[in-house]
Amino acid sequence: MPRDDHCERPSLQDPELGLQGPSSRGSEESRSQAAPAYPDPLRLRDALQIAVSALMPLLGVIILARLALLGQSPASLPMAYLAGLGFVALGLYRLKHVLRYLRWRRHSPCPPPK
Repeated sequence: MPRDDHCERPSLQDPELGLQGPSSRGSEESRSQAAPAYPDPLRLRDALQIAVSALMPLLGVIILARLALLGQSPASLPMAYLAGLGFVALGLYRLKHVLRYLRWRRHSPCPPPK
């Protein structure tokens, strides 16, 4: 099956994905002649990171709920409230990027590798 030139892996500079990283070296000509890359299959490491990202907000909510059930005010245990809110915020932030990546994989015009 012939490969399409538009089936390249998104670069770290791709504004559509919102990723940032070091600029790629090399001329535009050498990059256009490179073999296109298809989305890689989801690895075990990626699946574990997705699972951790999904569990982090849940853990934060559990911490906040336990503090509320104990009747503790934020002034009495500020670090515990900060930890709960931090887990919720970081987990939601990671889930946003996971969903963006999965959406990109689903809508990629490239066929899966054989």
